[in-house]
Amino acid sequence: MVKELKAMTEAAGKQLKEVAAKEIGEIKAVGQEVRAQFNSRFAQYDQLLEGISRAGQKLEGLKQELQKYEALKQTLESHAVASEAVK
Repeated sequence: MVKELKAMTEAAGKQLKEVAAKEIGEIKAVGQEVRAQFNSRFAQYDQLLEGISRAGQKLEGLKQELQKYEALKQTLESHAVASEAVK
């Protein structure tokens, strides 16, 4: 009887270890998939942020160029007013 119980206990322990190993493997696989998904998303976010940064730099350059043209426009307008005054 003791031998039978010992054999049953060992068999049950072996089955539990197999089930636990299978479950652990599945959990690891899911964890790897989640990690891959996060890495993919973060790479996409990095690309978006780089695009936004480039767009911001272009916008800043355009603002500076516009300021130059505004200053030139004001200079030309003031010369036009001075020319009219001379006539």
